[in-house]
Amino acid sequence: MRIVILSGGEGTRLRPLTLEMPKVMVPVLNQPLLEHTILHLKDEGISDFILSLGHSFPVVQAYFGDGRRLGVNVGYTVEKTPLGTAGGVGKSRPVLKDTFGVFNGDIFCSFDLREMLSFHHKAGAMLTIALIHVADPSMYGVVETVDGGRVAKFVEKPAPGEATTDLINAGMYIMEPEVLKYIPYDKPYSFEHELFPLLLERGERVFGHLSSSYWMDIGTPYKYLKLHHDLLGNDLKMDDNCVLEEESRVLGPVSLGSGCVIASGAEVSGSVLWRRVNIGKGTRVVDCVIASDCRISEGCYLEDCVLGHDVMLPSGMEIKEKVIWPP
Repeated sequence: MRIVILSGGEGTRLRPLTLEMPKVMVPVLNQPLLEHTILHLKDEGISDFILSLGHSFPVVQAYFGDGRRLGVNVGYTVEKTPLGTAGGVGKSRPVLKDTFGVFNGDIFCSFDLREMLSFHHKAGAMLTIALIHVADPSMYGVVETVDGGRVAKFVEKPAPGEATTDLINAGMYIMEPEVLKYIPYDKPYSFEHELFPLLLERGERVFGHLSSSYWMDIGTPYKYLKLHHDLLGNDLKMDDNCVLEEESRVLGPVSLGSGCVIASGAEVSGSVLWRRVNIGKGTRVVDCVIASDCRISEGCYLEDCVLGHDVMLPSGMEIKEKVIWPP
């Protein structure tokens, strides 16, 4: 089965981390998010991928190429102008001749694709949508189902307290090629607002499949940090060429990209540091995300904050309480 991964999002909610890189290339445990997705799906038996891209095409293609390095086949579609969540899939129509999957590129999950595919075929579905339970469905597309998992209604981002269920669209789909007749070629089109309601109106067989797998939408820096806490537990993940000077302390969960330096007397805990981050003497960094090439001088205190690329902080500076810098 071929999988289309929607990889063209600009990641505006994840700024400043995405000011200098595409959202799907943001490192998770020092490896691009999109690479985690491809390798997980490879483990599920998938070897053919189409990456649906926009402005980020050169960066992503330069990294993944034809996929041979990862032991898979990777092709591309490129949107000159944004085509919405379904438009990129419509553009892939010429090579989608059999049952295929669609994944949102900004999701990290341990999804059981084989189980969902079995459900899809047994239900005789044209479209199957992965569903998960969430505590607050108001930020997502809510999916109401009836017995057997058949979808009865979609409600996109209901007001807080008004959702009739806590089941949401997890951004992973299995589709039959017949779905493509409803999607225009190379024109903007939305799954959530246009295609899905139309399929229900036409009486097509649309089903939801409940997943119990780990799932995280890393749409914001703090969800991104929580993902690392979930993955690391109390461990340290450290890339090559890092320097931990004497009397420095690193208390997990912590992820250090290549070339990081933690000076004597400095302490880093519960944080994600990208590449070549330099933490000065006596500085404390607690529950932070710090992008590449930042230099934090001595005697600083950072807590619960996010620093974008190339930030330089002078000695003794204090930043805390969900500050995003630069603003």
